[in-house]
Amino acid sequence: MKVFEYINKQVYENLEQVLQKLDDRLDLKLYAFLLDENQECIQTVRVKSVLSDLQGQETDVIQEELSGPEEVFRKIGLAHKDPGTNLKDFLIRLDTNSFKTSLCPVVVLAESNISENGVAIESSEEQPLRQESNEWNIFYSNSFELEIDAGHCTLKYILLIEYTDSVTRSIFLERPQLSFLRMILDYYFKDYYKVSGDKELLFVNEDNKVEIKYKENSSQFLQRMARLFFGKTQDFIVNGFDLIDVSRADIELTETERNQYYINNLLEKIDGISTRTYEGEIPFGCMLLLNTSMLEDSKLVKYSIRFQNHQPIYLEDARRIRKLLELTNKEKDLYLIADDKAIYGVGEIDWGQLGDNLLFKVEFKGLSRYDLLLVTTEKKENTDAHVVVEDESKIFKMTMNLEIVSHKLTSISFKQPGIGSGGFTHELFERTMKAQFKEVVPPITHEGIQKLRLIIQKATEQQNGTMVVITDPVTADSELKKLRKQSTPILPTDISPAFIKHLTSIDGAIYFDTEGDCHAIGVILDGLAQQHLGDASRGARFHSAHRYLEKLKSDTKGCVIAIISEDGMINLIPEQVNEAIVRQVVRAMISYIRENDELSEETFQDYERRLKEVETETTIDHHHYFKVAAAFFDKKHYLKAAYYYDKGLKVCGHFIIKYNRALALSYFRQGMSDGISKSSKLESLKAVVEQIEIIFNMAADHEISHHDYNRRALALSGIGRLSDSKTKEINFNKALLDYTKSIEIKTVSKYILYRNRGYLHLEMGSFYEALDDLIFSELILSEEETLMSIERLIKRDVSLFVHALTSYSEKKNEKHDSENLKKLLEEYGAKLAEDHPEVAAALEQHGMNQKQPEDE
Repeated sequence: MKVFEYINKQVYENLEQVLQKLDDRLDLKLYAFLLDENQECIQTVRVKSVLSDLQGQETDVIQEELSGPEEVFRKIGLAHKDPGTNLKDFLIRLDTNSFKTSLCPVVVLAESNISENGVAIESSEEQPLRQESNEWNIFYSNSFELEIDAGHCTLKYILLIEYTDSVTRSIFLERPQLSFLRMILDYYFKDYYKVSGDKELLFVNEDNKVEIKYKENSSQFLQRMARLFFGKTQDFIVNGFDLIDVSRADIELTETERNQYYINNLLEKIDGISTRTYEGEIPFGCMLLLNTSMLEDSKLVKYSIRFQNHQPIYLEDARRIRKLLELTNKEKDLYLIADDKAIYGVGEIDWGQLGDNLLFKVEFKGLSRYDLLLVTTEKKENTDAHVVVEDESKIFKMTMNLEIVSHKLTSISFKQPGIGSGGFTHELFERTMKAQFKEVVPPITHEGIQKLRLIIQKATEQQNGTMVVITDPVTADSELKKLRKQSTPILPTDISPAFIKHLTSIDGAIYFDTEGDCHAIGVILDGLAQQHLGDASRGARFHSAHRYLEKLKSDTKGCVIAIISEDGMINLIPEQVNEAIVRQVVRAMISYIRENDELSEETFQDYERRLKEVETETTIDHHHYFKVAAAFFDKKHYLKAAYYYDKGLKVCGHFIIKYNRALALSYFRQGMSDGISKSSKLESLKAVVEQIEIIFNMAADHEISHHDYNRRALALSGIGRLSDSKTKEINFNKALLDYTKSIEIKTVSKYILYRNRGYLHLEMGSFYEALDDLIFSELILSEEETLMSIERLIKRDVSLFVHALTSYSEKKNEKHDSENLKKLLEEYGAKLAEDHPEVAAALEQHGMNQKQPEDE
């Protein structure tokens, strides 16, 4: 149904743009279900981006048809907690909360642990480190209602958003009312597209397209959402909501309450403060936002400064508040104390009194840059619990520790909102370290990772940017010997993180090992310049880090580099592998294949190594393998093409006739190539037969093409020629059946098929049958090759000429005739007629002139 495809394409493209603006590390997987008025699922697809073949266009959106809800849940790695549940019925009731309450992850065996018959097998080999199922993912579901062809339909969507950070996931799941991402998704489905009628059906125009309600682009939509989110936060502050309130999955809001989010102007007030400078300095500092009644709680709020006569400074007075930000100190927990309207003083919080009260923090990070955070306290495990005896009584004593946790809800940079922690989070760093140094002895410890993480975070306090390089101790020692003239080596030293700010103040990187010892400061890195490396939009620090990393990779040495920019942003390399990284690797590989007729073995192995590195961290979409395969095929590297088509089909896990055919064709072209060994030719042709058998077994009858039978016939003929006489006869007979079937299926222009079968008859010694097929081919389309084959045959024996004459006369008609063949028969017949009366009689019988050949 075309309208279904058009809507899915728009929904995917627009939502992907929104998510990329929000956090460019996010990947979107979108599954769409079309339900009829009886809520029967009539179509299921996955909507996704693939690399485009069009010049100047990076990606295309395609829709991959799936068998139904069961396949979707299998692909996203979820199953219902009750195995007996009908997933089609469950799909109708599915909402975002169901992913938490009704579904659970499934354990999927690695491909290498499954035998050919599908039985799990044990393996003592360590499996590649890869992303665990759903570890970084958020699930979401919503729908549109619409009328199609006068019938009511539901478009149900399941979204899988990958590579979200732990804070974003935690807020989304545990405190959904404070999740900016969840608010964006909700409003995308209920307030982004134009609707019609009282039932608020999705409006579809005459071009079968949906229209954006407020004519917004992705940036404008996100800016509107940011204003609403701050308005919602303001509403929570005013109404005294607590953590329990914001943990509810859904709060039914009246239209008046929703409109209040638009009316509230907290965002504009905060934004106004962020644009002010004080004595030339850009704004840094913190402000706490509480309910007004909490400001008077002397146990909770400890004022260092309180404004006289309780006269606050209103948030609209951005200039004065910017000045007061200079009094705050995040490290010493000294903040501006405010509600949604004004600032009442400077002070600190007694965190033991906070409880479930809502407390928001605004951190100003520079000009027009600030974060909105939720601050909570969490009980920590007691380590000093013990029993003492006092006054003949036993008393259990312990200290209750509270961790002060700041959860980033959103960040604003020049009015553009975002989520996540940029390129560096605790979990990402730990994951990257474990992946890079999994073979280091002694193994890297959690404590060592945390120490290095703290070193990197302390390095952000240095004003000019720097790099922190981490390798194992042996590599660090050997590398610093090579780099001694472009660094300041030191004895391996356990350096306090507090000193890092000063040690990174000189040019160059600071070099650590995995145990946290510093080996050198001021290191100027060098490395390998390679075709696939580089980004013209990035600086020298970025490029030198990547080149050095590539050099160590080529020596199979682990390395992690934190690139810290002047504004304190951290980029970790190797980068987290998301869809953008996969596309980058695949695109570079395809470009190299297309731009070079001869592939350097060393260079290509490097591309394949990078692709395999990506494979260890994420599942690469099968269409990427198909794109690589197509590039190889176009360059006539048929075995490589077959390898990647086969790999893509295995990753996909099900039959796709287009690519199963492409796999068969790749083997076919290889088998028909010159200059390859007999064994290689035979192996490829057998693979053709095997792949076409799969097509015949899996495809619907209407999908089977004459090409399938023709190619199998050609492959069987080739196998026969390379086999002993008995096997040859068997394969030739099978090939004849396939040629015949191919001719039956094809309705027009069958000349090649007749010629192919004619040649096989010729090889089998069936000359009369060969003549019939070759004459048929010549009558459909006259070609010199066919004519020459007929001429050779009729000159073998007079009876073959007479048969050819009869066959020609019977088969020719107004649509199909060949003047060249007629001339050949007349001229050669005239020669034969002089000595063979039967030929003269045949010529006369069929009305052919006994035309004498002209003298040369």
